[in-house]
Amino acid sequence: MQTREKLFVYRGYDQDDNTMISQDSSVLWHSVQVPASYLADNWPIRASVISPDGRYVAVAGSRGLAHYSINSGRWKTFGNQQMEQDFVVRGGMCWYQHILIAAVESKDSFQLRLYSRELQLDNTMLVHLEMLPSAVVVLSLTGDDSLLVYTTDNVLYHFIVQSTENSVKLVQVGQITFHGIIPAATRVRAISWIIPDEQLCGGDPSKDVAVATMIFLVDGKLVLLQPSTTDGGKLKYDMRVLLQNVEYYALIRDQPIQQSFMPRPEQDTPLSDTFPLAIMEKNLLDSLWAFDGTDVNVSS
Repeated sequence: MQTREKLFVYRGYDQDDNTMISQDSSVLWHSVQVPASYLADNWPIRASVISPDGRYVAVAGSRGLAHYSINSGRWKTFGNQQMEQDFVVRGGMCWYQHILIAAVESKDSFQLRLYSRELQLDNTMLVHLEMLPSAVVVLSLTGDDSLLVYTTDNVLYHFIVQSTENSVKLVQVGQITFHGIIPAATRVRAISWIIPDEQLCGGDPSKDVAVATMIFLVDGKLVLLQPSTTDGGKLKYDMRVLLQNVEYYALIRDQPIQQSFMPRPEQDTPLSDTFPLAIMEKNLLDSLWAFDGTDVNVSS
């Protein structure tokens, strides 16, 4: 949970059952105060993101950004104030392992910047810089290493996060436009996609954008776009509105829980032994969860 100057990180999953029923909220919630040195020039906090493994958090205010390790309790902020004030996060952030991916605008240029948690927060120590022709509306990680970036000119870019022992970089493998399908790009609040299993298992990543079923959250409307081809062989989409008044949704296929708890062939673990495996037992690995402010709706 995010306020204008503080974060509250839920830690209940680290606790035993007896602690979970405790009325002491301080046990279940880790309170994180954003450094006063950052807030002095950049209040209020406008965006925050936590890594899938719950180890790192990043925040962005009116300018710049800062990130925090929950394990060590240490913040990293820019030592050079001019660098901090030189850009604004616009389009979101996400964590890939210990790498923070941020969509930023700086002096009328639009960029994807990769910062390492292990390095000082300094623009001269960027892990990778990717220039874009227009501003980012929203970005999201999906699967093991795919980054989806949707921009104001109604283009979806597909990048692969390519990681080696000594470097991490973004490699663009595809893009597709949604002109005439999504009427106003700036109204899109979140995106996901579903790649067919046969494409995931050895398919050419450059073909992903052509075969993916797209999920868009446009204002409060959750929309599914199913790809097909015309008689002339051109790509088209069949649109279906899944839900109205949606505040937030989660596609389980995108979540690390799927990879982390997938049983190995040599294991003989009953599916009911863990909650994630119980999800598999109920055939919910491809489920879609949506919250409308009152209820949680689940479809598979």
